[in-house]
Parts: sequence; C-alpha cells; structure tokens
Amino acid sequence: MIDGGLGLVLSLLSGVPMIGWVAGVAMIVLVGVQLYLLATQGQTLGKRFMSIRIVRRDTLENGGFLTNVVLRTFVNFLLCIVPAYPVIDCLLIFRDDRRCVHDHLAGTVVVKG
Repeated sequence: MIDGGLGLVLSLLSGVPMIGWVAGVAMIVLVGVQLYLLATQGQTLGKRFMSIRIVRRDTLENGGFLTNVVLRTFVNFLLCIVPAYPVIDCLLIFRDDRRCVHDHLAGTVVVKG
C-alpha cells in the first residue's frame, strides 16, 4: 500500500479505464506542445498549418510567453465569463485591421509567415 496523498489519488483513479488515462495524457501533451509553440514561435499547430503567426504589433517579432500565452490566451479565457465578450471578440475580426479584443489586449497582430 502507498502512503500519503499519492495513495489516495491512485485509489480514487483506480477505476478509470485505460482509454481515459491515455486520453488525459494525450490532452496534457497537446496543451503543452501548443503553449510551447505559442511562446517560442508565435504559432499553434493550426497556425503553423495555415502559415500564419502571432507577432507584437510594435516590433513585428514574437511576443514570447507573456504576450502570446498569458495576455493573449489566459486573460482572453478569463474574460469569457463576461456574457457578451466572446461575441464581441469574434465580431471584431471583421474590422479593417482584423484585430480582435485579445489582439488589442496583448498588442499583437497575426501575419503571414
């Protein structure tokens, strides 16, 4: 028997089917890869496939972890609790500069590349 908190966690999860474990690990790996790519290259797998990337508007260089992950992703996610925010954020893509609220918050723009 394993003592401590780990034992409790393992005993609670012992009934989870193997496919659940595999799916959970795959999801964690995918999120990790996406966050790494955003921080280091300004791209997700989808942006890479579409040959676009996120850059800082003032320097046209990759914004890194703070800009691309924290401001553009996590702050945007937290703002989604405001009922009208997701709709407004999506609709701003139709403006001339094609920058949504999360782009304005982070000072970013999406470019070909």
